[in-house]
Amino acid sequence: MRALGLIGLLIVSACSLGNGADGTTTVVTLGSLATITEPTTTTAPVTTVAALETCEAPASTPTIMPERVVPEMPDPGTIEFDDFTRIAGTYAAIRFDETGSPVLLMIRGALPPRQFTSDTETVSVLGDIPALVGPIGDGYWAAAWAIPPGDRCDLYSLIFYPPVEPETALGVTESLR
Repeated sequence: MRALGLIGLLIVSACSLGNGADGTTTVVTLGSLATITEPTTTTAPVTTVAALETCEAPASTPTIMPERVVPEMPDPGTIEFDDFTRIAGTYAAIRFDETGSPVLLMIRGALPPRQFTSDTETVSVLGDIPALVGPIGDGYWAAAWAIPPGDRCDLYSLIFYPPVEPETALGVTESLR
């Protein structure tokens, strides 16, 4: 009976010592009440990824700009980045209004990071390349097209920041010749 009590005490002691969640393993030996604590280590596998090359500037830009665009650029330290300007490996050219708010963003190297939320219209850019133009939610509009062969740097987007009229998005996109 006394042996069962000692075993029960050892089991209760072992259960109350912890489960190793703090990075240690607790070992209790039946021969004594001493505990030995050993650190445990795990090594996560290391994956090496090649650096993503940044796309070059596009060969053409819109010849028509939204009326809100001004030639001056705000202090670069005041420009806030968003989901559209943080796409790795892309070339991005942004135009601002007089308050320093973004109006138009041209991206080379990615299609819009949001899906169209409604019907789109197809217009031609750069001669005969079809581009889809439509709303992408929250007052934003986008245009998207790909130039054959369709590699990553052959993907293009125009992002129109709100407020934007559909006619403006269509006209600016069609001005890419």
